[in-house]
Amino acid sequence: MASIEHNNADWEEMRIRVDSIASAVFLIGGGALSLSMSVVISNFENLTISMGMVSDISSAWLSLFGAIGLALFMKIYMVFQSFLLQEKTKFMDNNYNIFNIGGWVVGGLSFILFCIGFYLTVFFGINLISEGNIIPITSPQAKAALVVVDYSVEKYNQQTYWVEYIPALVLPFIAILGLYIAYSQWRTNQNKLKLELFRMRFMIYEACTDFIRNIMKGGVVTDQILLDFLASTKEAKWLFNSEIASYLENDLYKNGVDLQCFRSELEGVGVGEKRSTNLNNQAAIKKWLLSQFKVLDDKFERYLRIKH
Repeated sequence: MASIEHNNADWEEMRIRVDSIASAVFLIGGGALSLSMSVVISNFENLTISMGMVSDISSAWLSLFGAIGLALFMKIYMVFQSFLLQEKTKFMDNNYNIFNIGGWVVGGLSFILFCIGFYLTVFFGINLISEGNIIPITSPQAKAALVVVDYSVEKYNQQTYWVEYIPALVLPFIAILGLYIAYSQWRTNQNKLKLELFRMRFMIYEACTDFIRNIMKGGVVTDQILLDFLASTKEAKWLFNSEIASYLENDLYKNGVDLQCFRSELEGVGVGEKRSTNLNNQAAIKKWLLSQFKVLDDKFERYLRIKH
């Protein structure tokens, strides 16, 4: 049994949207984290901050770091879920609700931490440029607050060498990762478009083979068979080249109409040359129709063959 979620286009669309949100959280959160750390640490000796501000920026960094980690885990989780949908369909049929709930929990926590971290970062910046309730970094109160995050001016002086280089390396890394994620998203959308085109084209191919099969099964061409064929292939000119559209209308459909006309003309015709000629014409059309299965395969192959 095919997986319920795998066959549901709504779930597929939702997974694409969730992946986009996870990518945005990863990129924006990573940029905010690296930029705020570089600004605060690089200017550590010159800042005047209160104990509350130290707590705010520490919580902001931890929240953003947690949001980035959960966003990355979410993307890995979605890849693993897609693998199970393809390889373990029966297992996913029985457990897809659990997997989806888990995804919602991880994604929700990531977004909540991102909002908290971003808010605290902005709040810290506003307090930093304000004039109320701030104290020098060298004061006993500030040093006591720094003990909470296990940091000090002395540590800053000892670690200047990596403080200067890490922010410069983090931002290009995030930019490159962002380009890769954007490219992956583009590839996903392209594959989705190809799959949708394949489905629409294959429906027209099936309509053609069903048209021939229905005629050969009953030996007659009814108005309903002709109408169903026209309705099912009306989009062919938009999905294929003019050669296929012309073939469906001027060859396949026309021979079906001719066969129906010959069948109608045969009614009331007695034994004789006219009847024999009519039956020969019907036989020739039916023989031609039978040969069209191979012709259809050849004409549709370039549009239906999936390249990996």
